Amino acid sequence: EERDREGEGGEREGRPIASAFLTTSGRVLADVLVYPSHRKRGPDDTFLIEHDSDLTDTLLRHLRRHRLRAKVEVEDVSEHFSSWVIHGDEEGRRRVEGLLRDMRSEWAELFYRDPRHPYLGLRGLLPIDSVDAMQASLPPDLCTAAAPDVYSTWRLLLGIPEGAQDLPPEALVPLECGLQSLHHISFSKGCYVGQELTARVYYTGQIRKCLVPGVILPQESVTPEVPLLVAKLHKSISAGDLRAAFASSLFHETPPPTILLDAEQSPDELHENSITAEFPADLGPQDLRHNKKKVGTLYTQEHNIALSMLRTKVLPEVAATGIPVTSPHGGGEELTHRLFPMPSIFLSPPSRTCPSPSSTSSA
Repeated sequence: EERDREGEGGEREGRPIASAFLTTSGRVLADVLVYPSHRKRGPDDTFLIEHDSDLTDTLLRHLRRHRLRAKVEVEDVSEHFSSWVIHGDEEGRRRVEGLLRDMRSEWAELFYRDPRHPYLGLRGLLPIDSVDAMQASLPPDLCTAAAPDVYSTWRLLLGIPEGAQDLPPEALVPLECGLQSLHHISFSKGCYVGQELTARVYYTGQIRKCLVPGVILPQESVTPEVPLLVAKLHKSISAGDLRAAFASSLFHETPPPTILLDAEQSPDELHENSITAEFPADLGPQDLRHNKKKVGTLYTQEHNIALSMLRTKVLPEVAATGIPVTSPHGGGEELTHRLFPMPSIFLSPPSRTCPSPSSTSSA
């Protein structure tokens, strides 16, 4: 199955795997991508762990604590590597993959399909001295550089967590975060730290909370049609149609135009009906309440797309009514908005590109 995902060539040297470090109580310490040895990245016995840069010291302590007497050296080499993503629609991704195969350059060999989900595109952990060559080699009519928030917005629309902001360390159970659907967890391997709680939740099937994406709208722009528009947006996301999703009228402002793979249709044309009401730049983590009861927590926001942990039993109701969200705005005034959650795309099997730097990642 894994070889089929990689397409022609089957198993490739240095292809990353998704994984995670857990605490002894079974909470997520950090989500990571592990890159096996590759001749372009280091010696044969070297593994690189891509992680949130805010967790570097935490992971170093964790790894060294569990090293015991093994002859393993653990060091921070973040300054020598840079993490990049190439994402877009399916056709664009395939064109870029073909281009990378034909280039046969050193950096092109270091891009792989993201092991978590096909819609995340291609991911590469490049030596710093390869970045300029990569940026200069990709034709601008096919692939243009984009700000990190382009990738983050698409990732949040998919409901895929990444890093300490989405997954606060030592707070969340991995199965509540969908990590089993993203191939971070194996239920056939041997023992590991945090296995007991993870296995118990998996085999009992008792998942009472889950991470879900959602759209935040100003209260004055909420109409009876919003739930239908959210359902339409979710349909585009489930189909992996990045262009249709980003053209949704539910965005409060135009996402960076460099997400487009061609210039035939301008961003203004795509977003002529978009909502332009005033919106706070950052709502920040906050409790979510429905009918005066806490139903979850908002963790991450990019533009007006959010990732929240919600109780599963309230999802059908709040998807129709929205959840009140408030944020201080100028002189202590509170502006009220509503969060409309969407079902996770992991509820149905996934179908079987411009580079963006993953700005918070380190190796």
